[in-house]
Amino acid sequence: HNRLADMYLTAAKDLKQSIPLRNVAGNSDVSLQPTPEILKWYRERFGPPWYSFEHKGSLFVVLESNLLRDEQGAPGEAAKQLKWLRETLQSAAGKEYQHTMVFMHHPLCLQAVDEKDQYFNIPKARRVELLKLFEDASVNAVFSGHLHKNAYLKHGDMELITTSSCGAALGN
Repeated sequence: HNRLADMYLTAAKDLKQSIPLRNVAGNSDVSLQPTPEILKWYRERFGPPWYSFEHKGSLFVVLESNLLRDEQGAPGEAAKQLKWLRETLQSAAGKEYQHTMVFMHHPLCLQAVDEKDQYFNIPKARRVELLKLFEDASVNAVFSGHLHKNAYLKHGDMELITTSSCGAALGN
């Protein structure tokens, strides 16, 4: 784990310094059931596992979706993230953002909002909760990975975009 993280961070040092690097934690980084210790390890190397930033009139929200899928290993951290998300989206409501976008490792869903729970999506109860928060905040798009192939779904005005892996694609 440490060796791969160090390799990534070493390679990242060669990126153009004028372009900020924004990380999104995945299951290979913090496991499918993160613990406070694993999240501490992540924070020390990559920064916060969930955060937001503004750029050119748009709001970007980054979530740690392993906690959203399974909070058993760190229920306190999961509760903190959800509280932070609610507050962040509520405070954004009064601002005129050109776009509001969410980034997370796991897709909310792949083919339908009411699809069955599986390894590649967010469980339905949490999915419905997040979609309601996102709808209320006029989120334009949710970007995710984890599937290792592309998927697309339109939910109202919101686009749910799952992008393939550049390292181990499982589809075209």
